[in-house]
Amino acid sequence: AVMDVSRNLGSAYATRISPYWIRVSRTYFTNGNNNFKIGKRRADAGNWDGAEQIWLQETENRKGKLAGRACVNVAIIHEIHGDLNGAMNWASKAYEDYNNSTGLDYLKILRNRSNRQELLTQQ
Repeated sequence: AVMDVSRNLGSAYATRISPYWIRVSRTYFTNGNNNFKIGKRRADAGNWDGAEQIWLQETENRKGKLAGRACVNVAIIHEIHGDLNGAMNWASKAYEDYNNSTGLDYLKILRNRSNRQELLTQQ
């Protein structure tokens, strides 16, 4: 029993202090107009830079709903490229400028991830 408890305590401690990879998934907008569908196909093919080009055009759309969706999509691409600050800026823009609630939810996820990454660099 002492050995089992010791092993469990050691494993729990090691999990807290050592970095490890986790897989996360993100949902991006694919509906709205033809550019969103083209961007989806490019993203599905792994061409994230091509999808970003298309969705960046849509961030200037006259329709606020579409522009907000495009901002969330661009934020996801920035996260994929490892630019958390850029992703937070785009997610913030989606919520602040276009009242996209998905942008606010995603911004909270990014802030949490940024805080964890900062904690990891301090260790």
